Amino acid sequence: MIRNSFLIITLMIFAGCGQKDQTTSQLNRIIGENNLVAVDSSYSSRIINAIGRLRVGCTVTHVGQGLVVTAGHCFFDKTFEGRAEHRSCGENKFEVEWGVLTGSPRFMLSHCSEIVAAEYRGGIDYTIFRVEPYPASFLAISEQEIRHGERISIFSHPRRRPLEWSGFCEAKGLSSYNDSQFGYECDTDGGSSGAAILNEGNEIVGIHNFYNSLDNLNGGTSVTQTPLLYLARLQVSRS
Repeated sequence: MIRNSFLIITLMIFAGCGQKDQTTSQLNRIIGENNLVAVDSSYSSRIINAIGRLRVGCTVTHVGQGLVVTAGHCFFDKTFEGRAEHRSCGENKFEVEWGVLTGSPRFMLSHCSEIVAAEYRGGIDYTIFRVEPYPASFLAISEQEIRHGERISIFSHPRRRPLEWSGFCEAKGLSSYNDSQFGYECDTDGGSSGAAILNEGNEIVGIHNFYNSLDNLNGGTSVTQTPLLYLARLQVSRS
């Protein structure tokens, strides 16, 4: 649990998942036909304004009061393996652009002020960090474990492009991974790493972070395997 002391590990903060072609190609994949579609202002502003583009290349989601989630590998080198909390964001501050749509510039630029919690090991891959300033829009976090067959979708910034949507697909089991992960055929591409996986109610059920070549499925970490819901509730209780 986040309330317990985490293992203190020397962290190596790197330039970002979008800047390493080898990393992004292994973690994201178009499955069959490319179903990614450009998002414009006709989509719900509550959703699209809560999704940001990490300047170094990844997708992030605001869950309320400046708390943001993405993939752990978007912040840390592969040499890092473990958990950490309350760490510096590093010199580049990991800037986030909000509201980048086709034909529309960002409406806000934020910077990372603190890495609140992170884990990158054993199929769990997330970073929860705080930004300043932060958008008014945010997405809720599901309290339920994802079910196989449940319809999901992903909004992301593939290849640092303006926001795109995967369309709906179904959550699936994986043959070679643990219970913290699930698979899907929703399309992603380099830069989609860290994007929130949403259920039909647009609640966050997972964090996109890999591609499984054995099953030919993209995959993510279940949000119930992270402290995200606990931290979001703690944030509200302190406000």
